Parts: sequence; structure tokens; C-alpha cells
Amino acid sequence: MESNYNNGRDVKIVVTGCLGFIGSHFVKYTLENYPNMFVVGFDRYTNEQSVERLEKEGLWKESTKNRFRMVYGDLTGDVKEMLADTDIVFNFGAKTHVDHSKYSPESFIQSNVLGPFNLLEAVRSHNQNTLFVEISTDEVYGQAEGEVPFSEYAMLKPTNIYSATKCAGDLIALAYGKTYGIEVLVTRCENNYGEFQHPQKVLPVYIRHALEGKQLPVYAPGTQKRKWLYVGDHCDAIWTLVEAGARGVCNIAGGEELENLELASKVMRLLETPHAKDRVEMIDTATIRPFHDKRYNIKATVLEALHWKPKMDLNDGLCQTIKWYKKNRRWLIP
Repeated sequence: MESNYNNGRDVKIVVTGCLGFIGSHFVKYTLENYPNMFVVGFDRYTNEQSVERLEKEGLWKESTKNRFRMVYGDLTGDVKEMLADTDIVFNFGAKTHVDHSKYSPESFIQSNVLGPFNLLEAVRSHNQNTLFVEISTDEVYGQAEGEVPFSEYAMLKPTNIYSATKCAGDLIALAYGKTYGIEVLVTRCENNYGEFQHPQKVLPVYIRHALEGKQLPVYAPGTQKRKWLYVGDHCDAIWTLVEAGARGVCNIAGGEELENLELASKVMRLLETPHAKDRVEMIDTATIRPFHDKRYNIKATVLEALHWKPKMDLNDGLCQTIKWYKKNRRWLIP
């Protein structure tokens, strides 16, 4: 890989939320593709299973063990020493479950608002030459109406506590860039899928229910649309933007769109499970997620100009992901 960050100069990066689904993939992707990178992973110690996201595939193998250091802590704690002499901070640290945000809004504010604020304060105080990359979501734009996708300049219209806190974190990062001259990149991506995803997320839930011969729970009416991007392509897109010197807000898009019912049917078909109508259980969202957005739709203007495209198509990605979960069924236990 040809890269401005792969020219022989040693580069130190900090990846917060490194034990999460996307963050852990990003750490592994970076170590595999950037031999001059030294990665400091930062996260709270939650459980042994989360740690497995980095350990299970041999992160500390001979080729990478001297280029990775794990630090446990909280985003709102003292992070100044960790960020010393850091070239890039990638903030994947966030609480992401929309349903949980309804019942525990304070924890989302702590993680998604005060977390990036604390990191940015450390950068401002110690090393303003550090590039700060805030990993965000397409949900900040709210529900898409019509067929015109949201560009990076679209108005923010969050409809739940999770997306509202992500909006706040994005805006704080951008404001620090304007106010203090810190280099800031905010990326907003579509739905991700892949190995090691949290078992409460929709795709692992569908896979678990299909393997157990149970009905697949689908939020009514099931016609909600989502675009699905393989997590490895998300990691590749982030580095493409960083290498190109992108700043400000950049959307990450290019996944294939499915209605929720279509996704459920595709999972059952790939698992050779009968996908008759009675295999789906419609879940009333009135009490669980009263403002369930019907569709998200974003346009990745900067990435398109860079001629970036995802490498994994949805059918191949789902086949690979399902095959992995069948071999690693403990990751389907909620």
C-alpha cells in the first residue's frame, strides 16, 4: 500500500474504543497494512469476550506485538500522557445501541459527548499538531425523505438520544478545529456488518434465531431501509480519507441497500432456512423505538472524488460473516 503514512517514518496513533466491533477491526487493518505504525489501543476493560476481538486472531503475534500497546481506562479520565507525541487519534469510543440510549441517556452523554471533549482538550493542551478523527454515523442526518441522499453539508436532524449525542460530539470536534486550529476529520458511515459484531445487533440476532429455528424478530413494518457496508471496507475508507488529507466532515457510503425484511430473508436463504412468512416475528416499535427512522441515505462526495469503492459486495460479505458466526457461535450469545 502506497501511503503518506507509510514512507519509512514511524507513526504513533491512538485508537480509542479498540475493543469494540469497528475499532478492533481498524486496529488489525492498520497493523496489517502499515508496518511503520505503532498503535496504542485504548478502551475500558468490559469482559473477556471483548478482549478476544484483538487476541483471538493473534494480534500479539511476532510480526505485530512490538507495534501495539493496550491501555485500559475511561474516555473521561486523564488521557494526556497517553496522547503525548501522537500523530493521529482515531476516536471509535462510543455507546451505540439506540434502544439502550432511551433508558440510559446519561451514559451516552458521558461517552459520546464528554469523551471526545476530553480527548480534544488533551490534544489542545499537549500536541495541537495531532490529527483528530471522530468516527460518527449517518444517523445524525435523521430520516431520509425522497431519493436525494444527504451530502456532508446536510442539516443534522437526530431522532434519538444516541444520534443526538453523536451530533454533539461531531460539532464539538469541528468547533475545536475552528477555534484552536486542531486538524479534525469527522467521518459518518452507513451500517456496518462483519465478524465480532455485538450479539444484540440486528445481523447477529437474525443469524442466531435462524440457526436456532426461531422466528426472526423484525421491527414493524419491516420495510425500513438500511445500506450495509462490510467493516473492512469502512476501515479502508477511513485510511483513504486520512491519506488524502481530508478534513471536516466526510461521509462513507457505497454499501448495498436492503429492507429489513429483505435482510432477514437473505440470512435465512444463505443458511438454507425456510423463509416463509411465519418465520418472521413483527415487533411493535411503539414502546421500544417510537421514532424508528425508515431510511438513511448519504452521499460520500469526497470518497467519490477519490474514486474509492468498497471491495466486498453484500452477498459475499454476508456469506463470509455467516460462515464465521457458525464457527464462533459463542459470539451469538446475548
